[in-house]
Amino acid sequence: GHLSALIRVKAGHFRIEDSIPLAKIEEGGEDAANAKLLSLSNGLGHLSRAVIISHAEDRIRNGMPIGVSDIVKYDDIPGTPLVRVENKNGKLIGVGVKRGEPLAGFPFTNIQPKKVMF
Repeated sequence: GHLSALIRVKAGHFRIEDSIPLAKIEEGGEDAANAKLLSLSNGLGHLSRAVIISHAEDRIRNGMPIGVSDIVKYDDIPGTPLVRVENKNGKLIGVGVKRGEPLAGFPFTNIQPKKVMF
């Protein structure tokens, strides 16, 4: 047997119905293209989400864990130990791992960074 064509209709939580042809993205310049593209954080939508206070950004970028007192909003996705960490503007700061026992309504004590964005 052989294959003459292949169309990927889904990869993870991305579906072909949500895709945009490259020509459409290129129309209208850089600002229009950026408005059509998904953010890095949207690409990690299958992970829990923690929005952190401003001064905690440097802590996580320097590899230090952040505690529940550094989090202003948390959306849990049960079953995954990973958390996407964003600033208040929705910019992805990094991805961390939930650690410790439940504390103050959170299912963890702190988040240890695994990958950070600069």
